[in-house]
Amino acid sequence: MDDKLIVKSNSLVEGFFSLNLNEYKTILYFISKIKKDDTEFQKQKITVTEFKELIQVKGMSLYNYMDKMGKTLVHKVIMIYRKDGYIGIPWFQYVKYSCGTLEVRFNKELESDLLDLNREFTKYKLNFIRFLNSIYSIRIYELTKQYESLKTRSITIDQLRNMLGIRDDQYKKFSDFEKRVLKTSVHEISDNTDIRISYSTTKTSRKVTDLIFDIQPTSKAVSQEAEEIVELFLQKTGETLHFDRVKELIELKGYDTVMKYVDLFDNYLQVCNMKDVARYFYAVCKNEYDLSASNSIENKPIQSTNFDQRVYDDDYFESLYDNFKT
Repeated sequence: MDDKLIVKSNSLVEGFFSLNLNEYKTILYFISKIKKDDTEFQKQKITVTEFKELIQVKGMSLYNYMDKMGKTLVHKVIMIYRKDGYIGIPWFQYVKYSCGTLEVRFNKELESDLLDLNREFTKYKLNFIRFLNSIYSIRIYELTKQYESLKTRSITIDQLRNMLGIRDDQYKKFSDFEKRVLKTSVHEISDNTDIRISYSTTKTSRKVTDLIFDIQPTSKAVSQEAEEIVELFLQKTGETLHFDRVKELIELKGYDTVMKYVDLFDNYLQVCNMKDVARYFYAVCKNEYDLSASNSIENKPIQSTNFDQRVYDDDYFESLYDNFKT
């Protein structure tokens, strides 16, 4: 369960809905079971054993709890903003409970928000939300995770309340909202997930109207990203990268940049001869060379687009590697 990935459109992240903690964790679990190459929704199941690992229930039979949840989930709706306004969509086409197994199929209307996502999406690992104890913590985690690359997100109090499903009669005073929702969520997210968040407030006419979240990756996030990159590079090239070097690259250039070069590097190997693949990769990634032209050049080493006539051999890249930290 730890490695399951949740991927959904930003529109879905910012949708409005009313769910309790365990209902939302269960929906996220079903989302994590969607395969990257799925072109339509398949049946998804969760067993009572998986259910026990995912949620927190005390003093009640899990079988009865699953049965009752299924009867509730079939009626749950999410409001999503489309180009021409909001649309209310039931999460599931159907929900079925039988002998300790809950089976669902997502609503076809959500295909554009959960399948074949190539742009404007948010992704995170299921394991990061398993130990969050509030639906508000999960939602604020998603809403800040969405802006992780920008490291900041501004949002009005009214927008956030709506996205969190907070009723007008709940936490009417900002002091109550801050105590019951914000501070608890910030603490849980920073302690249990791959991002650390804090916030500041903006006032209009002496009333707090806006929040500005500061979003930073944790060491836990960088370590997991480094492990993912080392494993993928080995699969693609058969070569092993040094874990600490990869962490340094991520901290210096960002995860997306490093992953971009991992995705392309096996193609470069086909047109280049090199003695030390790892050193070559570190230097190319650190300096962000444009190597796209190398795919059309057979049996020639990669060249930097800044110096069209210069050939970068192993000795050159080794010298860059030796000065990697400078």
